[in-house]
Amino acid sequence: MELITSLVFCVLYFFISLISLAVLFFLTPKKICKIYSRLDLKEEGKRVESIRPFVHPGDSILDVGEGSGRFGKVVQERLGVKVTGVDVCDYSDHSIPFFVYDGKKLPFPDKSFDVIFFAFVLHHIERKGQEIILREACRVARKKIVIFEDSYDYFFERLFTGWNDYHTNIF
Repeated sequence: MELITSLVFCVLYFFISLISLAVLFFLTPKKICKIYSRLDLKEEGKRVESIRPFVHPGDSILDVGEGSGRFGKVVQERLGVKVTGVDVCDYSDHSIPFFVYDGKKLPFPDKSFDVIFFAFVLHHIERKGQEIILREACRVARKKIVIFEDSYDYFFERLFTGWNDYHTNIF
């Protein structure tokens, strides 16, 4: 029953996201950003609260796979920490310090940050690359590494995550 429920959810989500893409096609980029910002606020708040137990005011945090930097900025403001972002491409709005890196070697000395943070990044990297970047995280972390990641029980859940990444990350 759980397998069927999961499959039905994935199929429904696929069709809903196709409809949303069609609607978004007719909207301006400014309007799209406004819609996504509103939708993300609730999820963003949950994520911030879920990392609160792992950080303390004044901690330095490295956000690996920063993306736009918006989440790092929110974490910095709400938790009183100093966030630096790093990613393989520059999608950053530069609201926090940001560095581009090669996906293998973090451009920081050993023990540079109190906490290293990965938010839904590792599933974009093949297994060998995951081992490399996690070793790098261990090298630059002073205290902790915090990972938020998707998990899969069934093959089509992996497909769902891929589709979700594609249609949400393009904006």
